Amino acid sequence: MKPDHNEAIARLRTLKPGEKFVYFTGELSRAAEPSVFKSAERRSEAFTVRELSDAAYAQYNMGRVHLLQRRVDKNKFDYIAVAKK
Repeated sequence: MKPDHNEAIARLRTLKPGEKFVYFTGELSRAAEPSVFKSAERRSEAFTVRELSDAAYAQYNMGRVHLLQRRVDKNKFDYIAVAKK
């Protein structure tokens, strides 16, 4: 099942203090870089992942969340936002 990135962005904005949210699983830096993909569909998906990444970073810059990552497998991570208390 493909994640709904708009739903994830909305979720990042409404985290309650102490709440954790895995907003992406994979290799974020690669998945958010359109130039590494040949197909238009994959490039479009990369822009969507970039929007999700930017939304998480915006919440971090506003002081609302801590951003963490946890290794799941080789070259695969959970990217986690934890709302500050």
